[in-house]
Amino acid sequence: MSTYYFDSSAWVKVYVPETGTPWVTNIFGTKTPSGQPLHRIAVVNIGIVEVAAAIARRERMGQIRPEKRQQLYKRVWFDNNIRLLPLGISNDIIHSAAVLTQ
Repeated sequence: MSTYYFDSSAWVKVYVPETGTPWVTNIFGTKTPSGQPLHRIAVVNIGIVEVAAAIARRERMGQIRPEKRQQLYKRVWFDNNIRLLPLGISNDIIHSAAVLTQ
């Protein structure tokens, strides 16, 4: 089993077709012979806000219908609670990450 980290731009590709969606859905959806996920997917817990916002933006742009947005929103929460490994993030970690970018 491999562990992948999905930032929100990768995570949203699970629900909304974009460039890179086939690669992401392959990692996300691959199962073991017993039906368990082959890969563990880590996400930052605040990323759910960005994913939900990206899906809502698709509705505002007319790319998906309100019913589809609601369905995807529920799936995001389900996956966050069941399929994904949400990681908490502290201000110290955020600061250290920002410093590393400089």
